[in-house]
Amino acid sequence: MFSNYKIFLVAVFLTVFYNTYANSLSNESKISILTCDEGKEIYTLFGHSAVRVYDPKNNIDEIYNWGMFSFSENEFEFGYDFAKGRLNYFLGKQKYQNFIYEYLFYKRGVREQVLNLNQKQKEKLHAVLQENYLPENRSYQYDFFYDNCSSRIRDILISSIGNDLELGVHKDDNKYTFREIIDIRLKENQWLDLGIDLVLGKKIDVKTSNFHLMFLPSYMELILEKSIIKDENGNSQPLISNKSVLLLSEQEMKMEPDNVSIYFWIILMVTLIIGILNKRLLNNFWFGSLLLLGSVLSIILLFMWFGTDHQATKENLNLIWANPLLLISFISLFSKKLTTKLKKFYLAMTALFFIFVLFWFVFPQEFHYSIRPLILAFTLIHYFLFNKSKKLIKQV
Repeated sequence: MFSNYKIFLVAVFLTVFYNTYANSLSNESKISILTCDEGKEIYTLFGHSAVRVYDPKNNIDEIYNWGMFSFSENEFEFGYDFAKGRLNYFLGKQKYQNFIYEYLFYKRGVREQVLNLNQKQKEKLHAVLQENYLPENRSYQYDFFYDNCSSRIRDILISSIGNDLELGVHKDDNKYTFREIIDIRLKENQWLDLGIDLVLGKKIDVKTSNFHLMFLPSYMELILEKSIIKDENGNSQPLISNKSVLLLSEQEMKMEPDNVSIYFWIILMVTLIIGILNKRLLNNFWFGSLLLLGSVLSIILLFMWFGTDHQATKENLNLIWANPLLLISFISLFSKKLTTKLKKFYLAMTALFFIFVLFWFVFPQEFHYSIRPLILAFTLIHYFLFNKSKKLIKQV
């Protein structure tokens, strides 16, 4: 019988052997970056990135995918966690065939960039990937701009390759803000672009450096294409040794983008006409609908700022015009007594909205172009309410 000491030595030997050889890659292995085209679902609109480890000698062909998240059995709980910014993503490991089948099914293109790594660099990168896949390391709190499927790959490449890696510089380095980059990507979906612009605060209105451009898979693909790596002799070589198209995109032709500002100009014109007609029931219905809409929007923006962990939704200056004070104006529509007391309030709100539209270019946050007529509609509403208040005061 083995003594406990001998059993311990055998266990240590087997552990060391497994970690040294069982997880090692052969000389035929290759590690590559997969870049996937955009999809139709909201969480696929900006594409996806993953890492492929291929070693035919050891029968390995697997994908490291940081875009995984779990759907809770309780849909309300899932939606609440998502809205609060507390939905944890995690690193998943999949068979290559299973991964690629999903993109084949949804007709989304996939491109592969094989990394030009020597054996030592491959082993180190593979070890980092395996370390990240440990149960205690898999989960992370997703942040669209600073911690996502692409930025995780960028950070792992830098940490594993170190000074041997020199990232290429994209022509858009420090040219656009995060918001402008999103606007460009969503030019065919103006309603979604408007919604995103409304909930995101001024923190994303900063120029995006070359490093941070890699939060988008398409940017990372182009930057890696221009990147340099040093070989074992210290000579500079292209980081990408080979590139290929694994799947061609078969997406439908994009429709002509809808000009959302037209609808808000119509709202402005209707507000002006209804205010001039001055029919009490019509005024209350139209003005009340807009004021209630603005009040609900203000509550959403406040929740996204103070009630969530999303960093990009904080310090949102849209609250200057979509503010909770609109609720006071809404309530006053149904109370003559309250209306008579709010003369100065209406005048102040009229001035606030007008000045905001006039000088909004001086704010450190960029606002969606289409909301100007809506803010002017709020200006008119409060001007008409100011006049109504003056008349009621005279009648008293």
